[in-house]
Amino acid sequence: DKNTHPGLHHLEHALWDAVSGFDAVYLVVDALDECGTSQDRRATLLKSLSKLQGCCPPNVHVLVTSRKEPDIEAKFSKLLCTPTAEEIDLRYFRRAVDHDISIYIQQRFKSPDFDGISKEDKDLAEAILVEKADGMYV
Repeated sequence: DKNTHPGLHHLEHALWDAVSGFDAVYLVVDALDECGTSQDRRATLLKSLSKLQGCCPPNVHVLVTSRKEPDIEAKFSKLLCTPTAEEIDLRYFRRAVDHDISIYIQQRFKSPDFDGISKEDKDLAEAILVEKADGMYV
């Protein structure tokens, strides 16, 4: 019908149908913590991910990234009990991530747009940006 959206049940079945024809499927859910909590959107997504994990064919591999949030941790503490599930805490790689962010900023500062800014100011800006990025960049 026009101006209507398929229901969650239909979307889940469409996903199952789509993955059945492939040798390997990689489903990436990035920044789960940024999914809104209004209208139970995050809870609905968490429920779908839980359902996916419960009946996931062996050709489907799921990667979920998120900052630690109580509702997400509660749901994933149960999901991570399976033998094929693994949790990776990227905070252990913070120095490497900060280094990558620094390289990106340094490359951006090579642009002619920043020619009028002193090296000291660029260094200060880089330090502040790396700190405030909190391990994330787009």
